[in-house]
Amino acid sequence: MTAAQGNGVLILGGGLMGLALAHQLARAGRSVEVLSRQRSEAAGFVAAGMLAPHAEGLSGDLLRLGQDSLQRIPGWVEQIEADSGLSCGLRDCGIVVPFASEAERDIYPTAPWGQALDRAALEREIPGIGPGWRAGLLFQQDGQIDNRRQLMRALERSCVDLGVRFQEGVEVLELLQRDQTLRGIRVRNAEGDLQTIDAREAVLCCGAWSADLLPELPIYPVKGQMLSLQGPKDALPRVIFGPGTYLVPREDGLLVVGATSERDAGFTT
Repeated sequence: MTAAQGNGVLILGGGLMGLALAHQLARAGRSVEVLSRQRSEAAGFVAAGMLAPHAEGLSGDLLRLGQDSLQRIPGWVEQIEADSGLSCGLRDCGIVVPFASEAERDIYPTAPWGQALDRAALEREIPGIGPGWRAGLLFQQDGQIDNRRQLMRALERSCVDLGVRFQEGVEVLELLQRDQTLRGIRVRNAEGDLQTIDAREAVLCCGAWSADLLPELPIYPVKGQMLSLQGPKDALPRVIFGPGTYLVPREDGLLVVGATSERDAGFTT
């Protein structure tokens, strides 16, 4: 049995949320250890990185959460960049949502937060857009972050520099509880051996795998496939969102194109 020391916290999962929480806890002086089966599986290494609560047409509490998050991201990124010495690839580039008609545009849930575009204005924002798109909304406040190539690396370095420990190749099998209180974590380590880690505090950051540990969570995997194209720098100045696809231009001209949404694929890679 391996004992967690003093005020130690276990982070179960080494993806974006796990690293972000490990970083903040370490900054607050906590002893932190991240358990990760395979960090390359994390969505943070493949997702397009859109910061798009308005472009995605959210509403109600989810929209308010997204707006609050959007306001906090620049300060958070500044902190990570200062700790790591690396850029996170945050771009306040704005996102354009095209529509087949002005009527469709005007009933979009977040239309009041966007700048209405007619066909001429849409063409100025996205030169070469097809003739079927007659209107659009520009959400100047939305943007993107290059999570796969920059943010995840910067977070990793920040965590290491702050003393966060990492166990790679560790599969979390069970949360050990007594009287609804966490007592430990049952794992299979990188050598394939079963091990019990004594723990009183842990944060579940296993993403789509979380329901394996807490079956009452309404979480399931959705498979998405994307591709990247290398284009000239500044060929597309803004993110284009939907319907059915999105184009996210990185600063160096890389264009991220997404994405399929396959709800029945399970955990097939």
